[in-house]
Amino acid sequence: MPLLALQITEDVTDPSGLMKALSDALASATNKPEAYCMVTLVKAGGVMGGSPGALAYGDVKAIGGFKPDLCQRLSASICSILTDKAGIREDRVYLTFSDIPASHWGWNRGTFG
Repeated sequence: MPLLALQITEDVTDPSGLMKALSDALASATNKPEAYCMVTLVKAGGVMGGSPGALAYGDVKAIGGFKPDLCQRLSASICSILTDKAGIREDRVYLTFSDIPASHWGWNRGTFG
């Protein structure tokens, strides 16, 4: 149930490889089975600081557990992967982290809570 919804401005030569690396990082950092992790990738336009160029915005959602240390670890790993696999500088990445109540997360015709 951890989800990383990612928007980037760059074409990626191996989008499946990028999403797999992000999924691995998400599962590892949250201690959730990767079978429950989801990563989506959308190419979008954007500017940051008034200038165009390579950038990314990621919205990370999960059921509970987003303590400051986890957000810091996820930010570091996501930024590193985006730099290595998509050529996006770490200072051109914004991330948000949202806790969702289990009763508000639907899956398989029901919810997690």
